[in-house]
Amino acid sequence: MSKEHNQLILEDCGIYCSIESDKSILNIKRDHENNKKKEKVKKINKDKEINNYLYYLPFIKNRIIIIDTEVTGITSIDNIIELCAREMINGKLTSNIFHSFFKPKKRVSVDFMKKHQIPKEVLNYTYESEKKLFEDFLFFVDNSIIISHNAIYDRDKINNELNYYNLPMIEKYQFRCSMRIFKERFKYLSNKFYQLKECCEYLKIKYDIKQLHIAEYDSLLVGKVIEKIYEDVYKIFNKNKNIEE
Repeated sequence: MSKEHNQLILEDCGIYCSIESDKSILNIKRDHENNKKKEKVKKINKDKEINNYLYYLPFIKNRIIIIDTEVTGITSIDNIIELCAREMINGKLTSNIFHSFFKPKKRVSVDFMKKHQIPKEVLNYTYESEKKLFEDFLFFVDNSIIISHNAIYDRDKINNELNYYNLPMIEKYQFRCSMRIFKERFKYLSNKFYQLKECCEYLKIKYDIKQLHIAEYDSLLVGKVIEKIYEDVYKIFNKNKNIEE
């Protein structure tokens, strides 16, 4: 028998067991640590690859969903109180829209309710009724590419809610970020990320400052920003195409 493994045969029940030496245990621990490191590196590389996708402007023929969320705060216990999703086809917003309010999971002020235009009946929503709303949202999104401003934040908040209601979470690779797309397209402006209103100002999109931070309105602005970027990109594309011809 080897020094690393001494085999014990339990003849009466026909079971073979492996008795490990100290050396073999150290080898197993070492292999386990190496595998953990490899998995960690693979995860980091995968996350980097997924985050790179956030900068990509989707192919214009794709069905795209423009979303925005409003939440009760920035902590892990804060939840989505408003979610709006708008359909975009061929680089243009359609009239197809999903919009809903949700019950705050913590106490919020009357002023907060007024600021976000949350109707009072939302306070009577139940776990089952809100789960149904998120099911409707998933049906609306389907497998489409999703664009939002600061997509990582919206992605995490939405998936937290889906997980809370025991619903399938949306894959990370489905998300794109209008904030990052804008930065990539107009990288000559500066190296910073621009707020939604700053993107609107640069692209000469009119907005009502009193309506900002309302998901239904902000999702409309994000849609208009993406529309403008598509117009700009395809204008240059068609110009170059004509020159080549």
